[in-house]
Amino acid sequence: KQELLAQGLNPYEVFRREDMEAERLKEKEKVANLTKSRVDSIRGQLAEDERLYQKARKEEANRKAIAEEALKKTGNVGQNEKAAAYIRKTSIGKKDVLDPTGKMVHIDASKVTVHKSNAFGLGGARPEEIEKVGRDVRAASVKLAKSRPPRPTTAEEDGLKPLDSASRSRDGTKSSSVPPPRQPLPVVSSECLRRQEQQQLQLQQGAAVSASAEDLGGSGGGAAFIAEPSIIAFNDFEVGKRYKQVVRITNVSLTMKFNQFKLLPLDDRFKDFFEIDFKPPGRMSAGVNTSLTVWFAPKVNSDITTTLPIQAMTGRIDFELLCKTMKTELVLSSSSTSDPRRGPHGGSNGYPGSSSTSSSGTKDSPVDCCFGQVIFDESGTCVLSVTNSGALPAQFKLESADPNNELLPMLTVEPREGEFKAHTTSRIEFRFRPQAMGSYAAIFVLSHGPLGGKGFPEEKYIQVRGECIDLPIQVDHGTYDLKSCVFGHTFRETIIIHNRQSAAMKVQIDLPKQIPGELHVNPKTAYLHGGKTQALEVKFSPKKDFLDRHPHFRDSSRQGLEGAFRIPVRIKGADQALPAATAVVGTLTTDRISLEPRALNFGRCFVGSSVAVRLTVVNESSLPQQYAFLRLPASLSIQDIPSDVLEEEQANASTTGTAVLEGGGDGSLGSLLPKERRQLCITYAPDVATEMNMKILFKTITGSICAREFFLTCQGQGVAPMLTLSHSQLDLAAVPCGTFSKESVVVTNTSRITCMMNLLLPPPDISALQASPVCCILKPGESQRIQITFNPTEEYVNLLQDPAQRHHDDTEGEGKTDAGQRLPSKSMERLASKNIATAHQDGQPPQIVPHPEELRQQRLSDIRAHGGRRWEAETIGSVHAAWRLAFCVRPEAASADPSE
Repeated sequence: KQELLAQGLNPYEVFRREDMEAERLKEKEKVANLTKSRVDSIRGQLAEDERLYQKARKEEANRKAIAEEALKKTGNVGQNEKAAAYIRKTSIGKKDVLDPTGKMVHIDASKVTVHKSNAFGLGGARPEEIEKVGRDVRAASVKLAKSRPPRPTTAEEDGLKPLDSASRSRDGTKSSSVPPPRQPLPVVSSECLRRQEQQQLQLQQGAAVSASAEDLGGSGGGAAFIAEPSIIAFNDFEVGKRYKQVVRITNVSLTMKFNQFKLLPLDDRFKDFFEIDFKPPGRMSAGVNTSLTVWFAPKVNSDITTTLPIQAMTGRIDFELLCKTMKTELVLSSSSTSDPRRGPHGGSNGYPGSSSTSSSGTKDSPVDCCFGQVIFDESGTCVLSVTNSGALPAQFKLESADPNNELLPMLTVEPREGEFKAHTTSRIEFRFRPQAMGSYAAIFVLSHGPLGGKGFPEEKYIQVRGECIDLPIQVDHGTYDLKSCVFGHTFRETIIIHNRQSAAMKVQIDLPKQIPGELHVNPKTAYLHGGKTQALEVKFSPKKDFLDRHPHFRDSSRQGLEGAFRIPVRIKGADQALPAATAVVGTLTTDRISLEPRALNFGRCFVGSSVAVRLTVVNESSLPQQYAFLRLPASLSIQDIPSDVLEEEQANASTTGTAVLEGGGDGSLGSLLPKERRQLCITYAPDVATEMNMKILFKTITGSICAREFFLTCQGQGVAPMLTLSHSQLDLAAVPCGTFSKESVVVTNTSRITCMMNLLLPPPDISALQASPVCCILKPGESQRIQITFNPTEEYVNLLQDPAQRHHDDTEGEGKTDAGQRLPSKSMERLASKNIATAHQDGQPPQIVPHPEELRQQRLSDIRAHGGRRWEAETIGSVHAAWRLAFCVRPEAASADPSE
């Protein structure tokens, strides 16, 4: 450091430069290493991609080869190639297609192929035949050599073993050549021989019977004749009546040989009830049928179950014969239509068979009607189907075995009494609407008996059970408020769904339906795990006519609010009949701001003067909006219309405006409340004599949501004046009554001609203004000072008050001055005489005095008509006024009509 100081250097600068150079080198090295590592990674990735690409190409080539080979083996292309190869092999000239230009009418195979002819072996065979026979012999020899077994050795062919192996014992020593002794033959008893003969005889007889059956057209495994109908039934018979049924018997032998049958007697217990009309048809060919008529005359009221036997050549055949009396036969089965939640073992809610069950209906084994798990305040239905398969109708009554069961108040049964008609199915519906959590079960007794009977002798038992569970799918809030939504902009809301059960459930958004480009809910379908949550994203982008096109989304609970909407959201669970419901609510509004007029035309304006135009800004939105006029030129200024001017104009229905609009504050920036209407004063004061034709930018921000831009056209013409003023505005000092203040302005003739100037002043009684001179002639380049005096009086100060009220105030004051001193009596008399003279002027009676407020508004209207504006500060008791004075000018030699 001392050395650097000695050299005249700044050590801190040198050290800082060295540190920065070291950091730069370090950063450069770091970037180089990073670039190298990235290049190596990209190279490795490219090499891996190339390897995978080559592997994929190789696999694709293998697949194509396999497919082509399979196509050759199985497709027409392969078959055609094989056929063409065979034709080339066997044809003369090795061609697979004959000459299409040939003129042969008939083609012989011996002419185009080589075959062994009768001349072979006699010395007259052609060389082609000899060569073909040689090829066939060689091919047969090769085929025979492949199928021939290996030849044995010489010792094996003789069936002898080698001597060494035969003469040695197991321990390796040589044994003698004496053969071992022969074993004695077994002794067979006569009983064994007799059983073998019987078995052989039975086999022979079975073969003979099978052969006979096959000769007769049967296969040995089925009947040779069948009956139509297969069961001869007389159902629901009544004693004393006679019934008839025709039975068609068909020979179903499988061959064309003949077969025949005859009737066998019926069972001795039932033969007196039946008569059979049958004419033997003789021998019947296969497929031929005959018919017989069975007559049944019941004598007792009981069921009969027997057979109608026939004897065929293949054996006896029995046809079923059933006769049933009229009776009531009830079959009970239950089915659940409440779509219960499936249990873990395949049954509904863990109840085996709750979806469809049937039972005998006894007290020990009742019919099970199970509702499964029913969500609170929903309803489950279980239908008991009672089928009466008999011909006898019955009446029934259904009642609970325990009248005090807690399930009964939540259960509805229809019907409880009625009739089971013959051969029909009746339905008894159990509807379960739970009102409390828990499992419930009840036993019902179904009593039935014959119609017209005194009692219900038979009973069947039904068990009704179910379980009430809470809603598994729910949402956080009943409504989600989007507040104010602007047309054409996107708004989002997140709806959280909870699954309170342990099992997963599929949920689906049933409502609202998707509206392309405006309303979208994502996802529409989701699988919600047990105890988990799922977020639904609602995207809402309404257009201006959204509620007109979808009036069902209008919020009926907020009919007085324009644009109020309510979009219901319904979430259905796969096993939940009652959906989880919520709603997305809000208010639709626009971001529109109206400008009246849309184009401002200031007309012609002298340089140094100004022209004011009103601009009305209307906020048509339900949201507050901020606005700003941007990039305004120097010749334009924007101010708010004073509040007192607006109040006066609102109180006075006349269209008389005011020439003084300034004083309301800066209006280039501001805020508009919902539906607010604001008037602005735009003043054009040209500084050069040029034309103005431009567009000013008007930008708005709607409720911190969106921004818009508007362009306002402004046109005007700056005109070079004939006169110039030293001041464009005079501010006169505030003075009390009875005193005055003076200000002056210098008027200069800037034209080349002599001009006559005239200052237009408002009436002194409403303005308290005086000027001198009011009219003068100015030569080119000549100037004139004009003095303007403000001299307020009591009449001017109390101009807006009622004269009666002023007289009352004067009477109370008894002629006192402002300091509390009494005026002279002569002054009071002079004032009274003046009032009387005014009241009786021209001999007319006094006019009716108007209302004070009407008088005040009339005088304010007169002030505005003369280009002025007056306001009072009640807190300090001061009176303020602003006037816009006009200078009229004309050339001295011009006509009497002045032009501004």
